[in-house]
Amino acid sequence: MALGSGRRLDVFDETIEETDMADERSVMPLSFTGKSEDASDWARHSYKYCMYKEYDDRKALPLFKELMVGPAADWLESLPEDKTKAYKVFKKAFDERFQTPNVVKFKSAKAIFFQASG
Repeated sequence: MALGSGRRLDVFDETIEETDMADERSVMPLSFTGKSEDASDWARHSYKYCMYKEYDDRKALPLFKELMVGPAADWLESLPEDKTKAYKVFKKAFDERFQTPNVVKFKSAKAIFFQASG
């Protein structure tokens, strides 16, 4: 198969590109709605993805914003501008809004354990 530049595309190049795209889709974080996802897990996965892609805070912030949909996107749009310009400030606001405090997680786990063993 020839490209418009006159260069011939090798079948192996195409396969590698397709494999890279498939790998990319398998590691990219999913959208975040703020409904049923575990915000801690989602944020950790998104952070690791940004490290994998070698994104700095300037590149990570737009990705995080783009992945927010539904109620999470509504929340994002309601934030004052000063909370959405810097990654660390935005991440703090995200954690305050969506992450379940450890005390609540502990109480929930304790209740589940005692229900199952009772």
